[in-house]
Amino acid sequence: MITGLAFSDMTPDTPGHENLIRIVAVAKRAADIVRLLMSYAGDRSDAATMELIDLNSVVEEIVPHLKLSILQGAEVRATLARPLPTIRGRSLQVRQVILNLILNAIESLQGQKGRVTITTSLEKVGPVPETENGNLLAGDYISLEISDNGCGMSEQVRSRIFDPYYSTKSLGRGLGLAAVHGIISSCGGVITAESVPGGGSTLKVLLPAAERREAGITEAVPV
Repeated sequence: MITGLAFSDMTPDTPGHENLIRIVAVAKRAADIVRLLMSYAGDRSDAATMELIDLNSVVEEIVPHLKLSILQGAEVRATLARPLPTIRGRSLQVRQVILNLILNAIESLQGQKGRVTITTSLEKVGPVPETENGNLLAGDYISLEISDNGCGMSEQVRSRIFDPYYSTKSLGRGLGLAAVHGIISSCGGVITAESVPGGGSTLKVLLPAAERREAGITEAVPV
């Protein structure tokens, strides 16, 4: 608000105008980082904003927009179980999670021809006191698996991919998977990763179903 008032009294040629622009940019970036860290921590303070989300619909919305990735050699396919119960979450965050995981899988192909598979299903989970990435209560869960046949990860890398600020990329986007982990935790779910160096990776997300429903047929959705 203070910077906004300052801007109202300035013109582009006013001394200090560029410095104020930098201050605003830094403040916005800091706010973004705080939101990501809160997501990593599994913040549920705005649980009232949760909505019912059809995970299949989100996948179908995202996959057709990946045409540019296919030009890089990636074949992206979705195999969706129908019908599936809805989940509870924040629509934008769930979209960000799915898109982030798909793009990471595509990047693991390193520009070579390869395959990325997105699979949804209904799983009945018994009591699991502790998993590698969180706790699970017994019940119905929606499973989202994103697999690739890319470069894979060493055990050392795989064990740290959800750590804040850890990244093997030169672009410094280490908050990505940490934020994904936090968003999933805030929805009451977990994410796990399996990988073999040179043999691809599979990231699996389990999110609690918001309602009971039996899954029916499985449908392949080509890009």
